[in-house]
Amino acid sequence: MDEENVIKQGSGLRKTILILSANPKTTSRLRLDEEVREIEEGLQRAKHRSRFEIRSKWAVRLRDFRRALLDEVPQIVHFTGHGEKEGLFLEDEMGFGVLFSANALTELFKLCSKHVECVILSACYSAEQAAAISEHIDYVIGMQREINDKAAIEFAVGFYDALGAGRSIGDAFEFGRNAVRTEFPKLPEHLIPILKKKEKSEDPGSGEDFPGSISTTQDIFRAALQAHNGKYVSVAGRSGKFAAVSSSIKEAEIFTIFELPDSKVRLQLENGQYVSAENGGEGALIAGTPPFQELEGFEMIVLEHDKIALRTSNKGHFVSAESGAEHELFANRPKIRAWEIFKLTKL
Repeated sequence: MDEENVIKQGSGLRKTILILSANPKTTSRLRLDEEVREIEEGLQRAKHRSRFEIRSKWAVRLRDFRRALLDEVPQIVHFTGHGEKEGLFLEDEMGFGVLFSANALTELFKLCSKHVECVILSACYSAEQAAAISEHIDYVIGMQREINDKAAIEFAVGFYDALGAGRSIGDAFEFGRNAVRTEFPKLPEHLIPILKKKEKSEDPGSGEDFPGSISTTQDIFRAALQAHNGKYVSVAGRSGKFAAVSSSIKEAEIFTIFELPDSKVRLQLENGQYVSAENGGEGALIAGTPPFQELEGFEMIVLEHDKIALRTSNKGHFVSAESGAEHELFANRPKIRAWEIFKLTKL
């Protein structure tokens, strides 16, 4: 695989954006397809487009909403359609409107709070629902009153343009509001989307921080790495050598992965040590101890949905599971080949 082409795609952990649309027969026609198209086209041209994957569901029914959250495990959920203070209008089996109550909606997002970071309710009178959902989700965007099609589309364009440029969710919201004000300067303030934030959540602020990459107290997950030989990476006892030799995932094969603000990641062992690229020599991987050192930061490059490569901070070399009896890991390759590709299995 050509490294240059991989780098052009971008790096970091990919975020799934789930777009759910419903326009029942009993409600007025909305330009939902245009809104979704604008979002897709905006992200396609974005600098960090490879950090996002869009999944769209149309004519959503009650069970479809729940199943989509379970199947796609999204970080961002964008609903576009009709709403009222009591809930959102979805479709029944015949395409007629059915209310997804605010209480049920809030409860569902509470169940998905471990992976959902942001919810956008592009529907009229959704501010109260946004406030309730924000008790469980860090960022929730809603509408205080009615919002017309064009304003909803302009907000979405501004929001996702900023997100695709690497700005934080808080910044993206402000860009979306600015887009609405620019196109509709006489639009009253109460017709512009509002943002509700979880009380204990802190806005990442502005700058080139990537969505979700906030601090080491968030965006932490456990995972295993499977090398090209089908074996899982682990550290072998006192020798401290990392190798892909295990046929199953046990404690020694589990890493805690921290996403860092500078688009890098740290890999921590179960004993509290961190994976570090040895400075000099063959670039062997070793188990280090806190405090954090530069050599413990790796750039994670997403090749496919669950295929990744890890590049070191010191020489820019890729981590490789070398061919041989032990398949030991070294950071000594300037390009990505099959040996440098790992399957990331989240646990």
